[in-house]
Amino acid sequence: MDIKQACDSLRASENREVAALVVQDKALQRVLAVWPMVRREELPQAVTGDMSFADLWGAVRFDEREAVDLTGLPSGVGIAALRRAKGLQLIYPDGSVHRLASAVLKKAINDMLSGGKPK
Repeated sequence: MDIKQACDSLRASENREVAALVVQDKALQRVLAVWPMVRREELPQAVTGDMSFADLWGAVRFDEREAVDLTGLPSGVGIAALRRAKGLQLIYPDGSVHRLASAVLKKAINDMLSGGKPK
């Protein structure tokens, strides 16, 4: 099993309500927007389907500073938002994003592009 399959297994039990936090939190929105572009390295260890979310994070390495730099947020705010996104399971170690949170972000973008005001 690879890390993507393990993350897909966890994604099946996503907490839908946590996506509501993304609606008004601009820092979280920025983290979600850049997360798929952050370089990650999968460490050479066996990934199994029964690994916890925390264990899966231990199977990858990435540079927090690089991730925060991509968001354009001040360092402290960006690191806090990144760690919140991890803790709330809004981002996954394989580079994917919580499905409903991603939909919230896409809707905000569509609203802005169609002349609506972001909420």
